Amino acid sequence: MLSAFKRTAIALGLSAFLIPGLLPAEGQVATPIEQGQSMENENLPEWFKDSKRLSELLGGKAVGNVTDAKVIRRTPTPIAGLDALVIEGTVSSQGVDPHPETFVIYLDKTGRYLVAGLVIDMEKNRNLGQLIDRQVRGERADNPALALDPLDMHGVTAVNQNARDETIIIVADLGPEKGRQNILSIHQLYTSLVASGQSLAHLKIIPVSAGKDEMATAAMAMAMGYDDLRTGDGYNKIIEFSEKGKNAPWLDKQRLQAEKDLKAVMGRGIFKLDDNSTQALLAKLNTLPLVYRETKGKVEYLPLPTSSEDWKKLFVGEK
Repeated sequence: MLSAFKRTAIALGLSAFLIPGLLPAEGQVATPIEQGQSMENENLPEWFKDSKRLSELLGGKAVGNVTDAKVIRRTPTPIAGLDALVIEGTVSSQGVDPHPETFVIYLDKTGRYLVAGLVIDMEKNRNLGQLIDRQVRGERADNPALALDPLDMHGVTAVNQNARDETIIIVADLGPEKGRQNILSIHQLYTSLVASGQSLAHLKIIPVSAGKDEMATAAMAMAMGYDDLRTGDGYNKIIEFSEKGKNAPWLDKQRLQAEKDLKAVMGRGIFKLDDNSTQALLAKLNTLPLVYRETKGKVEYLPLPTSSEDWKKLFVGEK
């Protein structure tokens, strides 16, 4: 259950004595934006009721062709006089099937001035539009798993030079022992399949944290930070922590204090894990792990396999 999530960095008791001054202040905790209103036509300026005009405004070379655009939510922002408008439209481009996407733009209280682009909270290091988009997805999704966007989350990938162009993505919390056991079992099966020479999908693990186990939270953050420095190292550390827990050699306090890259590792990893966990919070997740399949930029949510044979079929691409 991730509803008790607090900013990941605050929960990292391990890092507090390893790197004094690294942790953000309590005032930097991420909080959801005030919930807005579903939009009726009478609440919008006249020019926002024109779906064709909205579609032309949002589309372009970077996005693709946008059709059937409509405003689905108007939400207050922390900026006085500025509201966020969440717009849903159908996006199509060459080689990609039409699919729904949401966009966030900003409107002043008078309805005259439109602001399109990034709005960054520099104090909290947050993209305001991204936070609003995630929150609205979570509120509208029938299944919390469908509110997540795994391609917008940070993870670590098993090294497999012969993998085909497909990725099995697992979202998991390594705080609970059951979570670590699940990941270890999946890894062991995947390793055996790699050794057999079969053509497999890539395996990617996206860690999230409810902040209840400080050691696990620190380990997940550090693993993602190390992966930035040495590709594949993060995945290996996730697996080693799943197997050995706090006894993983790389978590030894003296060894960590001697690690010259530790501050950079923690700095990168903390914010990646925080970003993942915030998205999980806004999606209102209450069940883990979650499994997705990504193929050529398209993501599909999958039922959790219930046996080793089901996991094998997933990795080798059997139906």
